[in-house]
Amino acid sequence: MNIFTPRLRALLFLLVLLGAGPAWAQPTWQWATQGVTPGGPDDAYRVVATAVDGAGNTVVVGNFEGSLTLGTTTLVSRRNSVDYDNDVFVARLSPGGQWLQAVKATASDGLEVGNAVVDAAGNVTISGNFGSSSTTPGAGTATFGAITLTGTGNYNLFVARLSAAGVWTQARSLTSAGTGYVAPGPLVLDAAGNAVVVGQFTGTLVVGSSTLVNPANGYDLFVARLTPAGQWVQAVQAAGANAIGSAYPKAAAVDAAGNLVVAGSFNRTFRFGPTPPLASAVAASDDIFVARLNPAGQWVQAVRAGGPDIDSALALAVDGAGNAVVGGYIGGAATGGTVASFGSLSLTSAGQLDAVVARLDAAGTWTQAVRAGGPNIDALTDLALDGAGNVVVAGIFGIDISPVSSGGTADFGGLTISSTGGSDGFVGRLSAAGQWLQAAPVGGPLDDDIFLLALSPDGTATISGDYTGTATFGPFTLTHAGPYTTPFVARLAGLVTAARAATPAEVFTLSPNPATANVRLTWPEAAATARPVLVLDNLGREVRRQELPARATAATLEVQGLAPGLYLVRCGAATGRLVVE
Repeated sequence: MNIFTPRLRALLFLLVLLGAGPAWAQPTWQWATQGVTPGGPDDAYRVVATAVDGAGNTVVVGNFEGSLTLGTTTLVSRRNSVDYDNDVFVARLSPGGQWLQAVKATASDGLEVGNAVVDAAGNVTISGNFGSSSTTPGAGTATFGAITLTGTGNYNLFVARLSAAGVWTQARSLTSAGTGYVAPGPLVLDAAGNAVVVGQFTGTLVVGSSTLVNPANGYDLFVARLTPAGQWVQAVQAAGANAIGSAYPKAAAVDAAGNLVVAGSFNRTFRFGPTPPLASAVAASDDIFVARLNPAGQWVQAVRAGGPDIDSALALAVDGAGNAVVGGYIGGAATGGTVASFGSLSLTSAGQLDAVVARLDAAGTWTQAVRAGGPNIDALTDLALDGAGNVVVAGIFGIDISPVSSGGTADFGGLTISSTGGSDGFVGRLSAAGQWLQAAPVGGPLDDDIFLLALSPDGTATISGDYTGTATFGPFTLTHAGPYTTPFVARLAGLVTAARAATPAEVFTLSPNPATANVRLTWPEAAATARPVLVLDNLGREVRRQELPARATAATLEVQGLAPGLYLVRCGAATGRLVVE
């Protein structure tokens, strides 16, 4: 899952854009680690979110039962005689892979964390559920350090903030009425530091002073916004038509204009406000959706993709121009051959499920769709964008639903990878033009999965998943402990593109600098074709674009109307700094 604040995106953008080094290198594993449980029948844990802070530390968030040791810290979960409820842990790994910090949260009934995001200062915001499905609503409480929340329904949603020092500083709840159901989905931070929670609900959902009502049988989608001060300030709903459609939000991001982009799956007919309703290809089967909500809380776009089988978006990133890059899977028959449509683009599956990456422009038109996979079940579970617009991906391939999993192969545009036994994870890179540049398997002789991917400020990638038996990451081998699958966290370099050397035609000068209205660009050698020049703000967002003419050595760039400040001017691999006054 891609959990990146605008400031971290800007730092990564600058490092990749201005850094030096080879254009491509094979990935190199830097470290791999796991938590330790005693291995008893009640000891288990799972990782549900990872993120990277501004110092390059990896934040790991999940649930655990029994005892869990992370470095020198041992956490012990609460237990009762009725059930085996999870507690939540939040831990931090150094850039070198050492456990630095581990804290927990607990509850009287079930406590499940669903997602997490980290801001530029290293503060962690998490969301999840607490309460129970018993017939006595309001019985559950959740405790985050010195803060206790009390539920009023069978299912209650929480948002909690943890400081970089490991202290819980805030916790707020959303509550369902009576037997209503609420589940968190994606979690992002907007430019003002508001926590934006996306999820699904049935019945009645109370969001601060607002109440959302879903009288239908299906799952409606909601968006709720929580200020840094802890006030709920927005509650928006999207609903199934004819009381039966459902939506399952899986990923979200905020674009440069402040719009919230949400992706996931839906079935039957579903409405996002006044936008035209979406209808799945087959009523009872899921299709992909991407929807956009403006800062005022109005749905302004909703687009579908898919075919007659099950399709879903699981991951999402948005570039500076507002283009959405979506990853997930498309469904197919046992022998493949099922067609999934992305607007005017079509993909044909090779097996039961195939991994997919697709691009949707800001206007809502699908501009690219690329698949990968083999005869078994394959899925892309997370992705991120590097500074050159390439897509760094992670996922699972070779899942065999037969009684004895034999693994398999997956094709990435002519690059074929094979599992070492059972299913394996994969990491890879897709160019901005839609060409697979890299694909590598990750795992051991049994079943292994990769669910999460995060890019670090230095351009390295951190992945997380789980394995059984042993798993090898280059020179590092982890051994499974306990009766359950074991989560891992590992970091590798070489998946993010470093800046290529600039050609003479891309080297330019800017004058005057500082400037107020127009800037003269000059370069030493004419190019045979026209090429774009981009003006980017300090968050790496595109604010101006202009074509430089072919067979010329000078052009005028208009900057009038831009806010005063520092900008980057980019042409190909060359970059210059421009001050606008």
